[in-house]
Amino acid sequence: MSHDDPIAVFGWGAVAPGAPDVPSLRALAAEGRSALAASPLGPLGEGLFVVGQPALDEPRLRRWLAARTNDARAAQWLSRAGDCVRFTVASCAEALDSQPALEPALRSLDERVRIIIGTGLTDLGEAFRARDDVSRARRAWDSFWAQPERNAALRAFAEGARESLRAEAPRDYRELPVDSIERYDAMLAHNAFWCARSDERARFDERLRAIERTAVAADIDKGPLRAIAARQRALRALIEEFGAPAPPWESVDPQLLWSIPNAPAAELTMLLGLHGPAFAPAGACAAFGLSLALACEAIRHGECDAAIIGACDPRPLPEVVAAFHRARLTPACGTRNDPFTELRGTHVAGGACVWIIGRESVLRAKGLRPIGPRIIGTGVSSDAEHMITPSEDGPRRAIAHALAQSEIAPSQIALWDLHASGTPGDARELTHARHFAGDSHTAFTARKGQLGHGMGVAGGWELTIAAIALQEQRAFDTGIPDAAIHPAIATRAGGALVTRERPLDGPCAVKVSLGVGGITSAVVLARS
Repeated sequence: MSHDDPIAVFGWGAVAPGAPDVPSLRALAAEGRSALAASPLGPLGEGLFVVGQPALDEPRLRRWLAARTNDARAAQWLSRAGDCVRFTVASCAEALDSQPALEPALRSLDERVRIIIGTGLTDLGEAFRARDDVSRARRAWDSFWAQPERNAALRAFAEGARESLRAEAPRDYRELPVDSIERYDAMLAHNAFWCARSDERARFDERLRAIERTAVAADIDKGPLRAIAARQRALRALIEEFGAPAPPWESVDPQLLWSIPNAPAAELTMLLGLHGPAFAPAGACAAFGLSLALACEAIRHGECDAAIIGACDPRPLPEVVAAFHRARLTPACGTRNDPFTELRGTHVAGGACVWIIGRESVLRAKGLRPIGPRIIGTGVSSDAEHMITPSEDGPRRAIAHALAQSEIAPSQIALWDLHASGTPGDARELTHARHFAGDSHTAFTARKGQLGHGMGVAGGWELTIAAIALQEQRAFDTGIPDAAIHPAIATRAGGALVTRERPLDGPCAVKVSLGVGGITSAVVLARS
């Protein structure tokens, strides 16, 4: 690639564990602190699992939103936005504030700006809430229609007139011990069975079908909204007439639909008034590097001049933590596991990271200056071997591509930030890095003991810290205890692993992220 018209970073923002913005993220890294802690996780109890809870500055986000609308609209937006949208918009707001001329410049470019916000897990919390809401509503619904006074089939069965149902009907839950789980499960099965056979519920359904068949009137502009309002009024009247609870299909907040993977990117187009393509690549743990690679490719090919890129993940959810543990990727011992030490696993975290990048010639002409390094190489590949454990040569393809594109020598690599999730794969990853960096002066860092493992966003936090370190020419403290490093890894590293802060020597940095499913992203940065 030609570096005559480089791509550089013009703004960045982050919401991370212990860090609601980039200055806080830098301070956390510089001090060698960890933001991970054993937190209450509902059904998983308290104290067993160490996680990284995102530190969102909600008042600042509210002020930023209110400045674009008003206080009431900002409050309404916050009430319906899920984790991924909140974290992403807060990060983008910080990135835009990096320099006053940045937002006007992006607006002037409009369709020449691409918005790519990757995700690892998407906003699963909204899906889990919808599932719980449906389940809760169905319990009330089934119970209502399973009552004998609304169910001729049940009355006939109780009187011995429906013996044909004897083999199908569930066990009478009242025969089981009071307050037992078995009795509760049997009650749910009983209610569901008889709800499906309720004559009164069938009558309700037929009336409902008639309501839902209401057509749109002749006025095609105002008719649809009027028809929807009329159907809602009729439904409320029908429910009141029967004295029924709300049907399960009325229980789910449509927020579930606004929490799909591309929602954070789409929200940014609406808040900023931009019309370029906005989408969400799902690249697991390599999502940030993948988003960056896609944006750089589009800029190099002349498809756009600037891009808002990033990644986001919801706060640590009990279901996700449990899945990580069942996959033997996170320990349940209540203490933190640093990379390269006991290899017991990683720690789930949530948040977002956003970079605003662009072609230097275009953005400098609009009065902007880079605030971070240049992006001189990107690469993406697949392991093609295993869902979790990196293969021997798969990740090397992405790294080799990024390094070839950057046209640098190993001696120019001052810093190499590793994915390093605190699992046995750390050793193989270090081998990959040493293969490319050789026995040079390159310093190797790993930060999941400080920030945890945001499924898609961790690479963004780590790349931002690496970029700042490169600009300041010092590798920040990683907080990894020297004495805790696994002896075999210490031998393999040959003193290159950073534990305490050390100076850097060289103009370039490399960041590698290894994703579930085998996807690898590699990014090469150069001091601007």
